[in-house]
Amino acid sequence: MMMSSDWMQEVTADMLPDQYRSMAETIGVDNLLRLMIEFGGTYHYIPKADALMRNIRDRRIVADYNGYNLKQLAYKYQLSEVAIYNILRGSQNAILDGQLSLFDQEEVS
Repeated sequence: MMMSSDWMQEVTADMLPDQYRSMAETIGVDNLLRLMIEFGGTYHYIPKADALMRNIRDRRIVADYNGYNLKQLAYKYQLSEVAIYNILRGSQNAILDGQLSLFDQEEVS
């Protein structure tokens, strides 16, 4: 439910309580008010950006893996070979050392 009131246009960041001021300065007072109207009273966790970036990085690593380039991927992504291996091992799409994932096994007759 979006409320449109004249008073909303009068609100400035310095009028807000301290805990909301930095958010208003980052996204703008209008956007903060829109969030408050839309989601006010509910709890929403905002993860750190590095969590999203790590997910994107890991997908790229899996896509770039050709079965022989572990060392090159470690260098490219500035990670250890063990870290690259663990990312690949954790992926459903990666097959390492000739091992099959649970999803690759054929039904036994």
